[in-house]
Amino acid sequence: MMKSCNRKIFLVLLSVITIGIVEFGVVDKSFTPIVQVEAKSKSKKKVRVKHHKKKRKEKVYSLATIKLPAGYTYDRLTNAYENKPSKEFIQACMLGVKQNEFKHSESASDDKTKIDPTKMTRKQSDEITSYTLRLINEARSYLNLKSWIKSEGTQRIADDIAQEYTKNKKSVFDPGDHYIEGIVRAAKKNGLNIDNNYIEDLTGFESTKKMTISELKSEIYDGLIEMIFGYDGGDYSKKSCYTEWLHAGNLLSNAGHEINEHDEYSYFGLSISRRGDEYSVHYIGISSFFVTGEGAREAIGSFKP
Repeated sequence: MMKSCNRKIFLVLLSVITIGIVEFGVVDKSFTPIVQVEAKSKSKKKVRVKHHKKKRKEKVYSLATIKLPAGYTYDRLTNAYENKPSKEFIQACMLGVKQNEFKHSESASDDKTKIDPTKMTRKQSDEITSYTLRLINEARSYLNLKSWIKSEGTQRIADDIAQEYTKNKKSVFDPGDHYIEGIVRAAKKNGLNIDNNYIEDLTGFESTKKMTISELKSEIYDGLIEMIFGYDGGDYSKKSCYTEWLHAGNLLSNAGHEINEHDEYSYFGLSISRRGDEYSVHYIGISSFFVTGEGAREAIGSFKP
């Protein structure tokens, strides 16, 4: 009983002191109460504080695609090739550049694999060539054109053209035309008798380091978009930045009214050359005109696609 009374008196006194301190604002800020909790039970139950982590967004992978807007027609491209683009065609090209974008990497492996674009393995080189050809043929399908064909013979010419550029320190960034002398030499070396550049389209980019396969695919994608839609750099919302469709004519079997054949197709190969930090991408398309068409008698020589 004595213990119980003393405890009640102690609690009352403690309450009075506490009220007094609060009421008169007499608080010793240097006082820090220490609360100790003694575990009296040997229960195995554990109390765990849960930290809610932010959910990571899963990386999205998808195949790159190229789509031609409705206003991008074969006849309008014909006129643009001859430097007479219509307003409707330029608007379609502007829309095409806006709508087509390398949005996602195609695979986790592409993101992880670092390469020197001029020293790829044969497997990597084949993958990049097939990727590029897939995009070209997708664009061609919108105009109901025959698909281009991947070709070992054309690939050999492409590799030799890249060597010509490298050996002679040529680059896509040079002023003027393609390196025609080197192109002609590489073609003749492989039995294709041409006297000018009828086979190469060319884009490029700059890089100071090794790049991933995803980064290389993105650069090639951008190059194709520029060529197909006549985009010459700068503000893509300005009509003045759309000026040249010769490359589009080559990729889409349209060399103007002089050669206007929906049945024409090309044998394809791709290579990359380097000068310092400058990389040139060589898109080599040898037209069926030179292999099985009217130009075969003069050009074919010993070349085999």
